[in-house]
Amino acid sequence: MAAAKATLPPTTDAGTADRRRAAVHARTATGRQVRTVYLRHARVLCPPRAGPATEAGTSEPKRRRHPMTPSASVRSIPTPRSLALATLLLAFAPTPLWAQPTPKAPGVQRTAQAATATNTPAPPPRQRAARAEPAAAAGNGLRWRYNGRVQADHARFDGVYGRDGGAHSATYLRRGTLGGSVQWHPQWRAAGAIEMDSEGKLALDSLAVAWSPRDRLTLRAGRIDPDFGLEHSTSSSWTWGVERSAIWDLAPDLADAGKGAGLRVDAHGGDWQASAGVYDKRGHGAAVARAVWRPLDSPGRRLHLGASVAGSFGWQDDGRIRTRLGVRGVTEDPLGRRSTLGAAAPTPGAYDGDSSVGVEALWQQGPFTVQAEALQRRLAAKGDAGGPGSRTAQGAYLLLAWAITGEPRRYDDERARLRSAGPANTRWGAWEVFYRVDGLDVSDGASATVHTAGLGWTAEDTWRAMLNVHSARSGDANVPGQHTGMGLSARLQAVF
Repeated sequence: MAAAKATLPPTTDAGTADRRRAAVHARTATGRQVRTVYLRHARVLCPPRAGPATEAGTSEPKRRRHPMTPSASVRSIPTPRSLALATLLLAFAPTPLWAQPTPKAPGVQRTAQAATATNTPAPPPRQRAARAEPAAAAGNGLRWRYNGRVQADHARFDGVYGRDGGAHSATYLRRGTLGGSVQWHPQWRAAGAIEMDSEGKLALDSLAVAWSPRDRLTLRAGRIDPDFGLEHSTSSSWTWGVERSAIWDLAPDLADAGKGAGLRVDAHGGDWQASAGVYDKRGHGAAVARAVWRPLDSPGRRLHLGASVAGSFGWQDDGRIRTRLGVRGVTEDPLGRRSTLGAAAPTPGAYDGDSSVGVEALWQQGPFTVQAEALQRRLAAKGDAGGPGSRTAQGAYLLLAWAITGEPRRYDDERARLRSAGPANTRWGAWEVFYRVDGLDVSDGASATVHTAGLGWTAEDTWRAMLNVHSARSGDANVPGQHTGMGLSARLQAVF
């Protein structure tokens, strides 16, 4: 045996070691898991033993059988081309079930992959405030994302909606926004958006910096909208109707930044949410606060109760109050009109006090939703705080909704607001219907009532189409003396 071993060729060279092993390593990175595949059945030609030993009845030298070779009758040397082909096939082959990583939630899987790419620990998953996915993650932890939306509307109306009482229509771009956000630290991020109006003009819609010193606590500074009421806090992309309730016409700039800037703090817990902020609206200041409590919050059932307050300082106005009665198209067509519920005071700046109070309620039971809000606005005349010269405008709405395909509206705990339906069937999408009744009244003016029925369709959080039918009655008649009218609103929306 010693002599036989001495006659064997040396095994220290790389070529002999490869022929004895004949293994191909194909490694495919899948998150944090790396799988290695070995070709154990490669056929290798080993060098013959030195000496006269031969196979019985032949003149060929006897070959040694490699332990990894299944048979010694047929042997071949793997060529570089076959090795390269095997490597490519294994690299692109699907991962076996036994080697697949444990399934994770979509948000957790994305954050884990991003953290692996940046060699940083994965942050805790958060609900997405935008539709866009993280678009880049540099080695220093810089992350950015983009988002945008386009809303194309069409409206038809007659009766009290028009100046002459005839039928008119308008097609217009309701919103076209493009925005983005960047996060350079777990506690710091910034976001902004530009908007295009129906005339094709671009304007800055929002721009703010956010700081989260603690979990569930965020401070924002910049051009941000105040947080007032459930329907205003819900994005205009996911409101039930084409337009929000007509009661918000009583206080049109209540939840609008007014091309100014503000400072707002948001906090939330397991069953509550609160926000407060001060704003400079280029002409006057405002302070707004909102609080929400969810006494019942379980899968398939939710009760949401909230209240909001707002006040203005340094404000002066003539106190005129008008409403579109739920149809935005009346201000997009020259023959459309808004109903005046509170006439302007003869003296400009007759009112120098403005305060508003709102309450909100939401009940969700499976595919059914009941939503209601009430608003009261008080305008104080100069030198007459709350006296006979003051004007009070109040309104309320009640909304009943049903998800035909069974998907309830998703809920955002951090902002205490509704989100999209989230279609379960990507082929048919999510279908929902709703009915809403709005009531408006001004103490020294007129009142109005609007009934709205709507049908909505949502596909994969990207495409949405809506059709609303309106029936309105206003105390402010048009020129022909009509107090009632019919309207139709339609929208095609894309969110990316």
